[in-house]
Amino acid sequence: MTPEDFKTTVEYGQFLTDLRRQFLANYREEFSQLIRYGETLMGTLAVIAGFGFTAFQFINSLTLFFAGEILVMFSILYLIYKTKTYIVGQPISTEKWINDSINKVRDIKKALLENNELKIKTLAAEFQNSASDTSTEMPELQASKNIGNDLKNAFWLGSVGIVLIISSFIICL
Repeated sequence: MTPEDFKTTVEYGQFLTDLRRQFLANYREEFSQLIRYGETLMGTLAVIAGFGFTAFQFINSLTLFFAGEILVMFSILYLIYKTKTYIVGQPISTEKWINDSINKVRDIKKALLENNELKIKTLAAEFQNSASDTSTEMPELQASKNIGNDLKNAFWLGSVGIVLIISSFIICL
């Protein structure tokens, strides 16, 4: 390997490192926004659930009211549980992903320094296969999708509960 090839490889490695650093910075901000949205949703649902009890004497259907309250409370508890799961689990999966990447970089560097052409070709093929493999995602992308789905589920569950609460003031059952 010529010094120019080595320099190009190092520059490419630096580019990938900078790209990963920027991705993680963007991801952390997006993750924080999703968590803040979840907290806002929980607070809103809690306020609405509380308003129902302040007008308890005007309820026409206790069945609809309590069914709605149960759905709203369940959606709040679901969000609390899921938020805790993501906040606790996310750093662990991200750290594992970064450590796996560091090990791969170390193997590539070792093969380059030893000028082991077979190992370099093998690692390059592994890199190309993993780069083109769309069956697995980085933990951050998977977590973002999961958070988005959980927020959507909690929103719709809470919305149905709110509709039932409002209906309990209008409908007599």
